[in-house]
Amino acid sequence: MEATYKPQIGNLVKLRVLDLEFNRFEGQIPANISHCLNLIQLGLTLNILSGIVPSQIGLLSKLQVLALDANQLEGDLLNKVVVNLTSLQELYAMRNAFHGSIPDNIGITNKYLSYIVIAENSISGIIPPSFYNLSQLESISLNYNQLQGTLPLDIGFLLPKIKTFHIDHNFFHGNLPASLSNLTNLIILGAINNNFTGKFMFSSKNMPNLKVIQVSGNYLGRGEADDLNFLQTLVNCSKLKTLEFSGDRFGGMLPKFLVASLVGSVSIVALVYFLLCSRRKRNKPSQGSQLNLIEPFSKISYDMLLKATDRFSEANLLGVGRFGSVYKGVLDHQERNTVVAVKVISLEQRGATKSFMAECEALRSIRHRNLLKIVTVCSSTDFQGNDFKALVYEFMTNGSLHQRIHTDPRFRRLSLLQRVEIAIDVASALDYLHNGCDTPIIHCDLKPSNILLDNDMVAHVGDFGLARFHLRATANNSSSIAVKGTVGYAAPEYGLGSMVSKEGDVYSFGIVLLEMMISKSPADEMFERGLDLHNYANSAALSDQLENIIDPRLLEDGGTSEGNEGKILTEIDRKHKCIKSIIEIGVKCSVESPQDRMRIKDAIGELQVTKDALLKQLHVIRAKRV
Repeated sequence: MEATYKPQIGNLVKLRVLDLEFNRFEGQIPANISHCLNLIQLGLTLNILSGIVPSQIGLLSKLQVLALDANQLEGDLLNKVVVNLTSLQELYAMRNAFHGSIPDNIGITNKYLSYIVIAENSISGIIPPSFYNLSQLESISLNYNQLQGTLPLDIGFLLPKIKTFHIDHNFFHGNLPASLSNLTNLIILGAINNNFTGKFMFSSKNMPNLKVIQVSGNYLGRGEADDLNFLQTLVNCSKLKTLEFSGDRFGGMLPKFLVASLVGSVSIVALVYFLLCSRRKRNKPSQGSQLNLIEPFSKISYDMLLKATDRFSEANLLGVGRFGSVYKGVLDHQERNTVVAVKVISLEQRGATKSFMAECEALRSIRHRNLLKIVTVCSSTDFQGNDFKALVYEFMTNGSLHQRIHTDPRFRRLSLLQRVEIAIDVASALDYLHNGCDTPIIHCDLKPSNILLDNDMVAHVGDFGLARFHLRATANNSSSIAVKGTVGYAAPEYGLGSMVSKEGDVYSFGIVLLEMMISKSPADEMFERGLDLHNYANSAALSDQLENIIDPRLLEDGGTSEGNEGKILTEIDRKHKCIKSIIEIGVKCSVESPQDRMRIKDAIGELQVTKDALLKQLHVIRAKRV
């Protein structure tokens, strides 16, 4: 909905819930909302609101939830408004332009706060001592601000209920306190890109729900033998998925017992990533370095792959692409069976050898949780003396996104939340390829069949056979013009001979987003005579007809509603808003003009806000509070 507020809204004095999220309201927030003194919940997330939040909002003494994420708001929100909301329990204000500091008395005036999400603003100064009186806090998201100072040594005892602790990309210094080990409910610890120093005295032995530890880009460790002692406490963290320490100063050796004890909990890939990244600054590989292969399969023969795939039997065939066939295989090594996917290159196909080399070159220096992990490569001869080349990847148990969207009967359909999470995973992979590598990499063939899902439904982008290094592509027109990608997903400028670009990948991502929500391929026979998936979705969005084109299965499974008609309608409405938001992101990513396409970092931000809003399930909060 595109509109501005009407001044009469202040007349709704009995209003308890005002949820206007996922629309296109613009202009300033009217001050007379403060007349709605019974308001408990105010949701304005994902609009185009601008200006300063009126200080009169602070008069809403009963307000418990304030959601302002992803607008264009500014001003000193915390000191002018929040500090006066004495009943506030949940604050969501990320991705705006708020400034100022955290109020000195926040721990007194806002003692009921359980969620404070103010990431991606310009909040500065230190965290005041009274902040640590907020003993009900469960989620802290302060990342991407300008905060500084140190954390108190007893933070883990002062804030015992913390589940998510995000302070990434600030200017904090000193030690990461050992008392963080007291946070037995902790799920995520994020402290990337600060200035923390000293030993990492962290114990996770009493954290059964811990999933993420990210402290890259600090000065942790002293280059000493006992720097890694904290890893011994990870053995009980069966849910741990991400362990990142790149760019720190850790020394010592990874405990030998740890690899064996973490099989089935922390993935071996995560450990390899840790080992490589934590030493990257000290031992940067040369240009001629080999692929970062996962042991024990650093060398493999044609005979081993023949046995692993039952002689490349049709029963093990997973799929056929333009440059090769992919088989499921089981590698037997030292009495351990490892399920893998073996991509056998069709060398007789024109461009296949070039594709193989491109994939090897791209995979040599990249590692990210949302990229398909390579186990090893084979470049040998078969039993007849013919050249044989294959790439061996981790096997993805849940197939491809294409199979899930278009309902392969072997797999369960994807829920809306799963699709949003997959979208964030894929966007994160692109952001890493474009902005996180020494030389940016352009994928050039992003599509649902190249997005694979692991056992936890985490998405991994694969098939780098058309990938190009960005600087090389821009310096060599002839090599770039030949790249076409896949019809329907390839950016329109590629068909006119333009060079590959980051914007081309963003276009493909936008089409994938639309396909995830509409469940129609861009190659569907309906898209003929000038109509394409982008225009189809954009036209429906502009005419408020999205309900006629979206996949109706996304609105099924009401979850917690259990037959209550009002709650079911509320949940359907929230899903509609989420789907609309994702389609709008897909449309912005797939506009015809490359320079007008959304940046991948902005897409990640909006998708994350959309996911957070979906997870809030405010209909449950209403049922408890209204």
